[in-house]
Amino acid sequence: MNWKQSAIKWQSLANRITGISAFGFGMSWKAPGSDREIVRKVITYLEDRRVLFQDYNLGIALQVSGSLADVRKELTSALVEVAEGSPAAGAFRIMRAACRDFKSVPEPDFSRPGANRSELEDAYIAALAKLRTTFGQQLTVLAYLYQIDIEKGLASILPPEPKNSD
Repeated sequence: MNWKQSAIKWQSLANRITGISAFGFGMSWKAPGSDREIVRKVITYLEDRRVLFQDYNLGIALQVSGSLADVRKELTSALVEVAEGSPAAGAFRIMRAACRDFKSVPEPDFSRPGANRSELEDAYIAALAKLRTTFGQQLTVLAYLYQIDIEKGLASILPPEPKNSD
């Protein structure tokens, strides 16, 4: 399968973003070229971070923490490069804060045998789900504003398309 066939096109993300217009008024924004390139690099980097989209693998808590520390570093580096008032700067800050919030959750011991999970393990999985949701929301906005396609794996954390009744 060609990666282009499995990518989510940026044009399809407009209906996943809410709050762009209100009371008949909207906002138009053209992404600066240099910021677009930085956002594209960050999205490309995140497309290879399995911690953001693969099934919850209970045996790799240390790898999750290490991977998210790397993501934080990448976001910090990108934040220094983008224009201060750009949407990218805000999104990078929100995603970086989500990584910090996740780090505050104690790491459970998933190596214990048995099917019963403790409250600590449940809290850890819930915190990872919250982090993924935050990243998905911010990536939807970034991909749309900067006109960047997202590979299928990472696109799995984007907000779902609204149903007709929404």
